[in-house]
Amino acid sequence: MLERGVNKVPRIKLFPKPKKRVRWITRNKATKLISELPEYLASMATFALATGLRQRNVSYLCCDQVDINREMAWVHAINKNQNNACHPIKFKRYKCSK
Repeated sequence: MLERGVNKVPRIKLFPKPKKRVRWITRNKATKLISELPEYLASMATFALATGLRQRNVSYLCCDQVDINREMAWVHAINKNQNNACHPIKFKRYKCSK
């Protein structure tokens, strides 16, 4: 049996990267969404909308990472490449209840 090797890696045409999808929610849709959620999720969604954070970032926040008086939160980087960096997040005061 004759073995044949590949002299060079074949060129593979890649699909173009999709453009980043930026989605916005209107104030009316946000209000309707928050009013439909149970209270514990409504508070979390309101904070997420006020800060632009994702669910994981919001749900893993601890009290010592939020300073209400300075309207700041510090989020630990989840990505291993960022060496446990903290990212400051500015937010405006908001009402948590429905």
